[in-house]
Amino acid sequence: MTDSDLRWCYLMQAKSRGWLAFDGTVRLHILRDALLTKYGSILESFGKDFCGDLQGVNSGFIGYMLRQSVGHRHPLKHILLLNFLFDDYAEFQRVFRETQSMLMEEGTRACEKRLRDSRQQLIHLISNELSVQQAAMLVDTSTTSAIRFLDKQHVDRKHRPHIIGTDKEIRLCRLLAQGRPRSEIAETVGIRRTFIKDYLSLHPERRKRWEAEKLRRETRTHRQQFLAALRDHPELPIKAIRRLPQNGFQWLYNNDQEWLRSTLPGIFHR
Repeated sequence: MTDSDLRWCYLMQAKSRGWLAFDGTVRLHILRDALLTKYGSILESFGKDFCGDLQGVNSGFIGYMLRQSVGHRHPLKHILLLNFLFDDYAEFQRVFRETQSMLMEEGTRACEKRLRDSRQQLIHLISNELSVQQAAMLVDTSTTSAIRFLDKQHVDRKHRPHIIGTDKEIRLCRLLAQGRPRSEIAETVGIRRTFIKDYLSLHPERRKRWEAEKLRRETRTHRQQFLAALRDHPELPIKAIRRLPQNGFQWLYNNDQEWLRSTLPGIFHR
């Protein structure tokens, strides 16, 4: 494993932890503070000659390890970063394999593109009718930076139909509270399914309530379907009932098996 290979792995993992900025650069001071919190006074035993000035502009050895500069890094510095960034060896192996695959197939440009893919995500969110402020929040950047990038890319953000703060949002929230499927909500309100997904990402509590209500609706529907199949076909064994259209059994077996056993204890013997 070369210094360059490991550097790309560190950057990919830092991105997954939220320590990369919108343009793909490392939020060095945030990463540095997290590392100091993890290791505490342990780093003092290595001395300043080894660690460098951790409180300086370049955050000591950390900035040096993450920059594409010529030279070899001390193996112990790699061990410190590996232990800090990855929860276990399996996680590192996965990131290393993915990074190596990108480097072999498309070179460093593929890795650089991955580090900056928040920009494409921003464009996608804008295209799905989110405001710049909401989209910027999802990709963890400032509204000013998002606007600057969108204007530079000539992305149209001025004449999109607004949903937030309109009757459409009220109808959307009402249907979400009822646990309706996204496809049904999109068709009823006249919005894209991807907008609903992004909207729920912005409102995690609302998403939890929608998921809970949606599960209750699905449970009720499949229970009714299954009971109807039993009522309409009392002579059929369970294997035959499972072949009937909309019998509800398989969904209940996967998601509500306790109800199957407690409500109809003899059902598995039919």
